[in-house]
Amino acid sequence: MASQLQGNGRLDGWKAISDYLGWHERTVMRWEQLRGLPIHRVPGGQRHAVFAFRHELDEWLKCGHLDDCHPIEIPAPPPEAIISTHRISQVSPPEPTELAGVPGTKLPAERFWHWTDHRKVIWVTVCILLLATLGYTIRSLAFPPRIEFTGVVQLTNDGAMKEGLVTDGKTIYFGEYQNSRIVLASVSAEGGPVRMISSPFVQAVPADVSPDGKRLLILAWEGPQTERTLWIVPVSGGQPQRVGEFRCHAAAWAPDGRRIAIAAQNSILMTADAGASIQEIQSFDTTPEYLRWSPDGRRLRFDLRDQRNWTTSFWELTFSDQDETQVSSLVPLHLVLRNCWARSMTLDSRGSSFVGEGRCGDEKIYLLEKHQDLWNNHFDLQASNATVHQPMDLALDSGSKKLFVLGDSIVPQSGGVPERLDLFRFDLSSGEIRPFLPGLPANYVDFSRDGRSIAYIRVPDQTLWVSQSDGSAARKIDFSANHLELPRWSPDGRWLAFMAQLPGRPWRIFVVSTDGGKPREASLGTTSQGAPTWSPDGKWLTYGKVDCQEAGICAIHRLNLATSQEFTVPSSEGLGTARWSPDGRYIAALNPVSHEVLVFDLITQRWRKLADGVNGNDLSWSADSRYLYASRPVGNWPEILRVSVKDASVETAVDLRSFTALTGHINTWFALAPDGSIIFMREISSNEIYSLTYTEN
Repeated sequence: MASQLQGNGRLDGWKAISDYLGWHERTVMRWEQLRGLPIHRVPGGQRHAVFAFRHELDEWLKCGHLDDCHPIEIPAPPPEAIISTHRISQVSPPEPTELAGVPGTKLPAERFWHWTDHRKVIWVTVCILLLATLGYTIRSLAFPPRIEFTGVVQLTNDGAMKEGLVTDGKTIYFGEYQNSRIVLASVSAEGGPVRMISSPFVQAVPADVSPDGKRLLILAWEGPQTERTLWIVPVSGGQPQRVGEFRCHAAAWAPDGRRIAIAAQNSILMTADAGASIQEIQSFDTTPEYLRWSPDGRRLRFDLRDQRNWTTSFWELTFSDQDETQVSSLVPLHLVLRNCWARSMTLDSRGSSFVGEGRCGDEKIYLLEKHQDLWNNHFDLQASNATVHQPMDLALDSGSKKLFVLGDSIVPQSGGVPERLDLFRFDLSSGEIRPFLPGLPANYVDFSRDGRSIAYIRVPDQTLWVSQSDGSAARKIDFSANHLELPRWSPDGRWLAFMAQLPGRPWRIFVVSTDGGKPREASLGTTSQGAPTWSPDGKWLTYGKVDCQEAGICAIHRLNLATSQEFTVPSSEGLGTARWSPDGRYIAALNPVSHEVLVFDLITQRWRKLADGVNGNDLSWSADSRYLYASRPVGNWPEILRVSVKDASVETAVDLRSFTALTGHINTWFALAPDGSIIFMREISSNEIYSLTYTEN
């Protein structure tokens, strides 16, 4: 079926279209005639030479008609709707025909026409419905949820942040934050000391462990990029081996120990020779994540993350019996999470998955398994009785019936377990570090041009505030969002621009008067916008996109606030983190892959490189526009660099490695105060690994 699903979302033929919709071909043909299903025909072709685009079908499913949007309800698809292509190629009996009044019920075509007595049809329909209801009731009573967690043991207690979790059943591997690095680490599945695994990487987390338990697949990176290099690292130490020349964000070893499935941007790739050759096996309009193989190596389960619509859907690829690298079917599991997405996923021998934080805000572990109705192809997401708070990563060992969970705590606390945040101020003249606004749980502080006021995000409740620069006269801006970041004062101090994420929406830029009023979205669109900064006249904003690397759409943009029109800065493709200089001449940006700092001269309309090796994710201009400050994680804590715009010379403004009394994690975000001092933030938080034992009923 891979050949029927084009990379641009095109579906060729009635079979591919009906498989995507989850209904019989005749039903889909009827929808075209009666309900305006958006079907296109190949010019000059036969009646059945048709194609459709997935995004048009998705829109039709929402509205029932592209031209006249009236929501309709589409019943669940019958079991026959999803079949693999190797079954399609077999000799089949005549097409079944729908039994009137019973969606999803079929009778062979050669027998259907003997049901001429409508009363018999009605009686059979009633009997089928009664039997179905009775069967479902009996099944529900006889077969309660099959998974129940019976015990939990905390395996680590070192107070360090961790990321990524894989296991071979004996050892658990993960990445652990140590100073400004993420190093490879391991712990016994029975608990014990955390041991470090030597590697040359600045940041590294395991993506998978080989079936024999001797090698790790490692995602390595230096800066803020989400697409990373893939390596094979022996667990006992040794020289890492690069897998191909691509960048990716997920990978999984097949049970045969040869094939590796790879998620890179919006595609799934496959290699059977450790990267010597790579082939694309499927492409999508959205981002595949959390690749998980079935124990027999025939199926690959994953989720598709839609950054634009803030949804996750679950899918499976089935591979051909004749060629294990060829896709024979792409099967939707008919389950979509809206306004959020999963944090992690596993897959066991029964075809069920554990899903971490499957519903936003619930912070629970869910079980993804096939619906209990025998005729229903849908999968259900059922909450489990697991007690680990805020599960971030999951790893499953089916043999011992243990689920390893990376989470915050065993017993959830009211309102969650917030991180402790402290702000500090580094004085460039004296070289001293002092607390800034102690006791205020704030982040993303920005000073007004006159230095009298600040704007900040209060972390526990994600709210926007303005106050005097000493924290007095604090006033909340009335605006509700899932997340808020990086407020920026307009040059005249009358407006704030900031980025916010509303339910079901990507990151967008909003503008609000500092005197009050309702924030408004700065422009129309559905792409994710990054942190805004103002032009000196207050008429424009510039920004880079966030979550753009997977789709390959990173660039720097200018936004006209009067017209809401947006313009792409010339030759800015691949760049992010845009900052407009106070004098208005330059726009600075970062290249997250090559770690370069560049400036765009608005007079000459040309880019110029200022510095290499800057792997942080923040930039800030000096008030006189002569210097550009950039963060670089190195050594114990981030280093703040000062780059001259005139001659591109680079010097260290502050090296936090010398302040050994500081504990916790120093964020790469920073801000410049009007006097030139540097504001930075410390996070004190941790998560630990837990072992959850479960039983199957």
